[in-house]
Amino acid sequence: MAVTEFATGQLALLFQALVDIENEVFKPAVEADGSTLRVYDLTPETPPELPAIWNDVEDGSYENVDTARADDIIIVSAMIAVHPVATENEAAMRKLLRLTDLFRFSTAPYMRGRTGDLKGTVRRIKRITTRTAEMEWEKPTGEPFQARCMEMLFRAELTTLFE
Repeated sequence: MAVTEFATGQLALLFQALVDIENEVFKPAVEADGSTLRVYDLTPETPPELPAIWNDVEDGSYENVDTARADDIIIVSAMIAVHPVATENEAAMRKLLRLTDLFRFSTAPYMRGRTGDLKGTVRRIKRITTRTAEMEWEKPTGEPFQARCMEMLFRAELTTLFE
């Protein structure tokens, strides 16, 4: 069985489409709201400049739909982070909620589940969960660096067609 060209690079293209949307739609919405935002492609390995957003793969599964098609079900996260939880916790949470709303509203047209919304990379995509989280990195000095986060999980279906 040969895999069709459609499957080549789908996951990388999905992540690039997400980063493009975050840079071209979400970041300008945040700036228009009077704030700044750093967009990272993936989860930063070192303490990020905050506020920030990044993406990662959380989980996945594989389904044989029929003899000619299989779907990879990928759970992708978009993580929005604001300044460390140790300072002004209530203000940080308000800012995080505001950024989350801006993300939801600015990305909604791309998350309707239709092919083509994310540059044709997915068969279907939908947001399935939104939850708070805390992230921690180590500063070069060895001290911990924490951020309060809002994690949005998306279920993306990537299709592989067989000849």
